[in-house]
Amino acid sequence: MTRESERDNREIANLEYYGNLDSPDKKEYDYVTTHGTNLGKVVDSIHDPNTGLDAWVLKKDRHLTVIYRGSTNPLAVNNDSAKDWNQNDIPMATRIVSGSHTPTPQLVKASEFLNKTLRKNEGCDVSVYGHSLGSMDAQYALANLDSSHVSRVKSAHVYEGPNIYNILTDKQRETAFKLRTRINNYVDPKDVIATGYTFDYNAVGKVRHLSTTLQLDYVHFDQHMMKGYQFQKDGDLEEWKQNSNNLHDAVTHFMHKHPKLAHSKYGKLYIDYMETSYLTSSMTIAASEAETTIEKKISAQRAQLSSEVSDFLQSIHLNLPNLTDDEIHSAIVDAKATQQDLVNTFNQSAQTLLDATRALSDSFAQFETRMAAELEKAAQTDAELARRVVEWNDETSTDKELENAKAQSSMLRAPQY
Repeated sequence: MTRESERDNREIANLEYYGNLDSPDKKEYDYVTTHGTNLGKVVDSIHDPNTGLDAWVLKKDRHLTVIYRGSTNPLAVNNDSAKDWNQNDIPMATRIVSGSHTPTPQLVKASEFLNKTLRKNEGCDVSVYGHSLGSMDAQYALANLDSSHVSRVKSAHVYEGPNIYNILTDKQRETAFKLRTRINNYVDPKDVIATGYTFDYNAVGKVRHLSTTLQLDYVHFDQHMMKGYQFQKDGDLEEWKQNSNNLHDAVTHFMHKHPKLAHSKYGKLYIDYMETSYLTSSMTIAASEAETTIEKKISAQRAQLSSEVSDFLQSIHLNLPNLTDDEIHSAIVDAKATQQDLVNTFNQSAQTLLDATRALSDSFAQFETRMAAELEKAAQTDAELARRVVEWNDETSTDKELENAKAQSSMLRAPQY
């Protein structure tokens, strides 16, 4: 593969649990993923006894990988578990619900660690990973980046963490918006810990609602530990299909809350962004699903074709008793109709179809990225636009608000699909 797949990224995130990143035996060796992504060596780490923060920095050439560790199993009766749950997870849950702009000490320490790491490694870009509490650490650290470091974030992949958007200040929300296209925030709808994602534009990063399988091992928290993730053949994750009602609700809510601004140049730009983002994301998911479906059908048809061709060639020998096997075989070879010839012809046609489907999926994904990047670029150069976006995203859509907005939507400009 020419790029890291989402399977690779989950593997990198899991290093926080299974990578033995503190092992002295591995200090001289590069960490390489199953599919060949070289992360380099561990060059720094933190294990803060006061806040419970655990994080590592790996470096390869001019690229840094920062990995934040998630919570210790709550069933483990030890000091780490107490710090993670009593001082961070539970307090963060109450602050997210209340909208308090007060992060826990571990999130503050995580932010200090990322900013310090970037200051110590001038000229390097960075990718950030985190799961569960590590996701919250990463979300906050990215939102609280020094402005001079924002352009150095290559990507971020955070998994199964609660949505911390409610605790962010306006300035932090502006930074999160500028980074939105570079942060993938993966959410399993069956995981009760990954909560608060009812309105995707009120989140750190692009929320990726995944299509997962139900995991029944509650002792080891398999659902939360990403064991239910389903991967496509190319290594990317399967996602939920988009629901057009979600887009309609988001646009209607925005227009209801900001009827004057909705018709301003900023408001129209933001509505266009929401609609285009939804449509391109939907098309990307649909094209990806089509690719998976086509691959499965091709595989089944290939097996069926091979069997049918074999039966057909055997019947030729039975129906032409006056010809020797060598004569029949020679005629079949001359006609390029051997079993392998026919299967190769099928494979070539199938590959053409698959290549076209993949190109379509890639085109939608690239368009979505370019479109979001242009809005991000505009927000970086237009302070008024960045402020407006934060203002519009500032109110979480409750069911009651959405119902009120729907009731009044006939008086507002209806979104076009």
